[in-house]
Amino acid sequence: MRSPYDPNKQRGVALLTALMIVAVLLILVGALIEFITGEVHGVAYTGYDNRALYIADSGIEAAVVGIEETSPKWASTSDIPNYSYAPEPDGSQASYSVKINEGKYVSGLRTYWVSAKGVAPKGQDRNVDAVVQEVSFSYYDYLEKDATPGGWWVSGLTQLNGPVYLEGNAHPENFQWIDSKPSIALDTTIVSGNYDYYNNTPPSSTTDWTAMDVLGQPGVAFKPSNFLPFPPDVASALISQEALNGTGGSTIPSPSTKGVYIDQNEIQAGTSGNLTTGIFVQGDTNLALSSTATTQTFAFTPTGSGTSIPNPVTVTVNFSANTTTVTEKSTTLTFNGVPSGESTTGSGANGAVFVNGNVSGLNGTVHGQYTIAVPDTASLANDIHFSGSVLMQNDPQSCGCTSTDVLGIYGHNLYLDNGAPNNITIEAALFAGNSHDVTTQNTQGTFTANFNTGSHPIAGFLHVYGSTVQHIGGSFGTFSPGCGCMQSGYNDSYLYDNRFRITAPPYYPRTGQYKIIAWKDKGV
Repeated sequence: MRSPYDPNKQRGVALLTALMIVAVLLILVGALIEFITGEVHGVAYTGYDNRALYIADSGIEAAVVGIEETSPKWASTSDIPNYSYAPEPDGSQASYSVKINEGKYVSGLRTYWVSAKGVAPKGQDRNVDAVVQEVSFSYYDYLEKDATPGGWWVSGLTQLNGPVYLEGNAHPENFQWIDSKPSIALDTTIVSGNYDYYNNTPPSSTTDWTAMDVLGQPGVAFKPSNFLPFPPDVASALISQEALNGTGGSTIPSPSTKGVYIDQNEIQAGTSGNLTTGIFVQGDTNLALSSTATTQTFAFTPTGSGTSIPNPVTVTVNFSANTTTVTEKSTTLTFNGVPSGESTTGSGANGAVFVNGNVSGLNGTVHGQYTIAVPDTASLANDIHFSGSVLMQNDPQSCGCTSTDVLGIYGHNLYLDNGAPNNITIEAALFAGNSHDVTTQNTQGTFTANFNTGSHPIAGFLHVYGSTVQHIGGSFGTFSPGCGCMQSGYNDSYLYDNRFRITAPPYYPRTGQYKIIAWKDKGV
C-alpha cells in the first residue's frame, strides 16, 4: 500500500506559501518606502519651515540694526536694508521682508513693533513679531569706561545686582575673588579692555567663578574690542533746550540774565500761562529738594560766587492741582501744568531741570519724574555736589508699591562733599563724563569723594539705588585688598533699580543701541 504522505503532492502548497510571503513582504516594503518618502518630505518641509523662521528672525535683527543706524526720528520700512540669501541649488531664493508697524514712547523710551516674514523655497513662509526698545545708559546697574586708579572689585566688599559693564583702558579692571565671600556680581557682567586678578591668579574652578559672578563663568563675558561709546555733546544740549524752550536742540543756550527760567522767561520778567517747558537755571546754585504725597519743591539759592543766581527761587509743583508756582522775591507766578516726565510729542511741559553752571548742596526727597543736569561737553564742564541723601517720596525700596518717582543726575563730575553725614543713600540714575573725556583719556567724568579718602574717618556706607555710569570709576574710601576690609571713608555699594530695565529718567542719555524685549513666532 502507498503511504498516506506523498511529498510530491506538497510541493505546490510550499511554493504558493512562499509566493504569498514574498508578496506580503513586497507590500510591506512598498508601504514602508512610501512612509519613509513621506517622512523625508515632511522633514524637508519642516526644515524649510524652520529655515524660514530663522530667516524671519534675521529680518527682526536687521530691523534692529536699521533702527540703530537711523537718525533719532521714527524709522520706516524704507530705513531697513534689503537683503537676500544666495540662491538655493535649484535656483530658488530665500529672503525676508520687514515692516515697522508702529513706533511710540513707552516709559520714555522709543519702542517699535516690528513684523518680519521669512521666505524659504519649497516650505511655508514664517511670520515673527517683535517689540524693540532703545537702551538707556540707566539700563546698567554699574558702568564705567575706565577703572578706578588702584581700585579693586573684591568678593564680599562690593556687590552689583544688575547688569554690569566694565572697561579697563589706562587703568585695568582689578578683581579679587575670594571663595569664602559673597559674589561680586549677581547679574551679567561684561568686561572690555584691560583687566587683572589679585596675585595674577585667574578663577579656575566653578567655586572661583561663582565668587566673581553668581551665574558662574557663563555670567562673565570678556570682549576686548567691544567698547560701548559715550554719548555725543548733543545729549547735553538736548536736555538744556527742553528745560528752556520745551523742544530739542543741538546747542546749550546761555541767557544774559542770571536766574531761574520758566516758559522761556526769567521769573521776574515772566507771566503766568500754560507751562510748556522744564526748569532752566542760568548760573551756579544750591539746590534742596522736598516733597509730599502731592507736591514737589525745588529750592534754588545763591552760592555766593560771582557766577551764582542772584536771588532765592522756590518752584512748587502741585500734582493734584496740576499747577506749578514759582516765587522770587516779591514775584509769584502760577502756571497750568507740571514739569515732570518726558514729552512724547517733542514739545511741552517736561521734567528737564538744567542748571547752566554748577549745582551745590544737592539733597532731599523727590516726587515726580526729573533729570537734573549741568553742561558736559568738550568745551563746557560743570559739576554736581551732593551734601546728603537723595530719596524718592514713594521709595521703591520700601514702599511696597509701584513707584513712579524717578530721578536722573547728569553732569561732568558728581561729588560727595566733605561734611556729608554717615550712611548716605542716593536713589537715582547717575551719569558722569562725556565722549571727549574718553577720547582724550583724561581723568575727568567721575562720581567720587570731594575729600581726602585716606584721612577721612570710616563713615559707613554710601548706597546708590538705581544706576551708576561714569567715565572713570570714583573712590570714596580705602581698603586693604589682603583682608578685603575698609580702612577709611565710605564703603560704596550699588543696588539696581529694576525699573530701569525698561524705563529711564526724562531725557537721560541713550546708548544708541536697541534690544528686543518681546518676540513671538506667529507660525506659517
